[in-house]
Amino acid sequence: MKMTIMAVLPGILRALWSVLFPAQYIQARLVSRFVLCCIVLAAQVFVKPALGEVFMGAKVGKMMVDDNSSTDPINIAANIGYEFDTWLADLSLVGEINRTVDSGKTNQGDKLDFDSNGIFLFWKTAGTIFVTLRGGVAQTETKSGNDSSDSNGLLIGGSIGTVIGQTRLQFEYTSLAGDANFIGIGLEFWLPTN
Repeated sequence: MKMTIMAVLPGILRALWSVLFPAQYIQARLVSRFVLCCIVLAAQVFVKPALGEVFMGAKVGKMMVDDNSSTDPINIAANIGYEFDTWLADLSLVGEINRTVDSGKTNQGDKLDFDSNGIFLFWKTAGTIFVTLRGGVAQTETKSGNDSSDSNGLLIGGSIGTVIGQTRLQFEYTSLAGDANFIGIGLEFWLPTN
């Protein structure tokens, strides 16, 4: 029996995820199904014959951790994505790493950090002024004093922004696995293509 790439892709993604994050094997099934759905959606629903573009971005903001904190950590994030041009809006598949650069404090005076990794779909309206929605999965780690806890879950959020030349400036809100909320400002720019 002949196997197609769509038949083996979930297994490849699940194996890759389980190698990168061994304790998170169950989440690998969720991630592989999510990525597969993204690929199928982009390939079959958004049929405008246009070449997408790769973009990179960075953002900074306050990470409001769902913990008893007296001050919230300040985080920076870096992302890379691929944008599929469509008739009504733009759809992107994005990977993001978010790290604490200035620790917060718990009510007991302990240091508080929150880090996350995520993969999500990013939907953006067309035009100079735009609105975005994002949804995907996130892996989070909360460090409070000597304690550390890991979590996996949904990443959801949105933003409003403007396009300035080849750059997007946006103000965003994102909920990370129900463990924290990120409010920040970010810049994204398209990478040159040949």
